[in-house]
Amino acid sequence: MILFLPGFVIGEISDQNASITLERGSCYEICPEYSLTLSGNGTVIYDGKKGVREIGIRYGTINISAFNRLLDQFEKAGFFRMKSEYTECYTAYCFFTDQPYVTLTIREGNRITQVKHYTGNKDAPKILTDLEDAVDKSANVTQWTVLDPSNPDWDDFIRQ
Repeated sequence: MILFLPGFVIGEISDQNASITLERGSCYEICPEYSLTLSGNGTVIYDGKKGVREIGIRYGTINISAFNRLLDQFEKAGFFRMKSEYTECYTAYCFFTDQPYVTLTIREGNRITQVKHYTGNKDAPKILTDLEDAVDKSANVTQWTVLDPSNPDWDDFIRQ
């Protein structure tokens, strides 16, 4: 079955109650602070806080097939078996003190899984950062976050 919205073909039907939420917290300087919620019904809700081009709530869409692929990516990466937090820093790789936190939450039916990640903790699984970036990419977040739209690499700079 194909779902239609004005101007969009969303694609196949998904668990419309499923959602993926990413929250990027602030840091000492200019890290982008925002949240994204991607829903199984094809809706994307962005809420920009600071360090972003668009402050406030914005709406977008995600192809339902892309949403399902993103959920599969989380499953294959072992997200549902990860620790709930990667925030403690006990090794030499954890000397960053002003990095942002990122929280990923997936809701599927009665299952809610949340993982909090201090990005200064380089002991966290790399796949976790890959999943965070995949959510951003799937939502086309740069349309709202890039402070200099002519330089999309700016986001990479401010997240380092």
